[in-house]
Amino acid sequence: MLTTLDIILIVIYILATVAVGIACRGKQEDVNDYFTSGGGMTGAFGVLLVGLSLAATLFSGISFLAIPSLAYSEGTKVYFNIIALPLAWPILRYFFLPRYLDKGYTQPYEVLEKSFGLSVRLAAAFMFVLLRIGWMSTLIYAPTLALIGACGLGDEWFWPLALIIGGTCTIYTALGGIRGVIITDAIQFVVIFGGIVFAVVFAVINLPGNTTELTHTLREEHLLTMPSLAWDWKDTLTIWSILLGLSVASLGNYVGDQMALQRYLSTGTVKGSIRSFSISVIGAVVILAMLITLGIAISLWYDYHPEVILPERRDMIFPFFIASVLPNGISGLMLAAILAATMSSMTSGVNALAGTITFDFRERFVKIRSKETELKFARWTSVAVGIIATVISGFVGLLGSIFDITQIITGAFLGPLIACLMYAVYKVSIRPAFVLAGIGGGVVTGWWIALGTDISRLWVAPASLLVCVACCQLGAFLGDRKST
Repeated sequence: MLTTLDIILIVIYILATVAVGIACRGKQEDVNDYFTSGGGMTGAFGVLLVGLSLAATLFSGISFLAIPSLAYSEGTKVYFNIIALPLAWPILRYFFLPRYLDKGYTQPYEVLEKSFGLSVRLAAAFMFVLLRIGWMSTLIYAPTLALIGACGLGDEWFWPLALIIGGTCTIYTALGGIRGVIITDAIQFVVIFGGIVFAVVFAVINLPGNTTELTHTLREEHLLTMPSLAWDWKDTLTIWSILLGLSVASLGNYVGDQMALQRYLSTGTVKGSIRSFSISVIGAVVILAMLITLGIAISLWYDYHPEVILPERRDMIFPFFIASVLPNGISGLMLAAILAATMSSMTSGVNALAGTITFDFRERFVKIRSKETELKFARWTSVAVGIIATVISGFVGLLGSIFDITQIITGAFLGPLIACLMYAVYKVSIRPAFVLAGIGGGVVTGWWIALGTDISRLWVAPASLLVCVACCQLGAFLGDRKST
């Protein structure tokens, strides 16, 4: 279990992160500075920071628990998940980003209002709020479980730890704004990377046996496998569920998510945003590969140590490994890395949601004349969002494993958001009623698949996307017929 040294390292890391986030907040004269840094993250260094920030945002404490646990039980077939990110790259690089950024928008969902009207923008913004509230609640839930497992604590510790994690992220996001978030995210990416590298190297070099023996063990445990080519809706990892399911979810993170759109706008140029996006994809691919390797190495480790009594929850395997196997001090640093991943994503979510509420809702219904009052509203909105996410974190576990939770929440909402943003940047003429029907139908379809069927959760995102696209295409077809 954790020692006093481990706990001290964790506390120091949290306090240092808050201090850096506040110190790097930069100028905050209005809400554009607060939410997009006024397009001020320019130059090679700014582009690098934005790219690392985006990569860190996508790999949270959820990733630290979900991906190694999936690889622990499924083996080498999980490596094929990596192809989802490169598949999304050409679509973003050549078809979305140049058109989205060339219009001079200053707010992420402004393009939806220009193309389809205010009602679609508000519907998309509301959907994004639901998406990221659920996602951030999972962000708090996952590392809280990790700390409870690593420290050998009882369930009564859930709320104190959840409040500490959620409260810390909320405080420095409210004060630091997007600039503070981006800089601390970039630093945390380095911590995340270092933590994973150490865990992988430690597990691999301490495994008994040579490469041949380890390969034989993987075969015996059915962990040296390829994704199935069969079209099985219930199988989590077939080649089709990866190519279609994970690829759509990855595309949604970069196209429909305001957290990504904020960062594109913060670079100030098309070229800068494309470079930042490319850096983020490279970083994400590297981290994903190492997390999968880590899960397989942990599986091999416990095959050679059958006397160990493992946790019943698969999600707790990695925290258990940290606390029981890694050296003192290193355990604390690894948990700090999990917290780093959580805080980088949580702060981005809080800032993006506060931006949505400020730009997409408050400006429509409450007129505020003073820049100072607007900025104060944005900060207090960040606080409110953080509190709500922290409270809901106690209930997301009802949806299943951490991997399932993320696929359900992100898939149901990001599918329709991809369709809306793509149709908007290509200026397809569609009546708003059809777009709204597509949004509603896509979300309902996603949640029905997740909760009403035994279909793999990886199909939630493509199904919700397909329904929204069908409604939008119908609207475009009828619009063309009417015009002729």
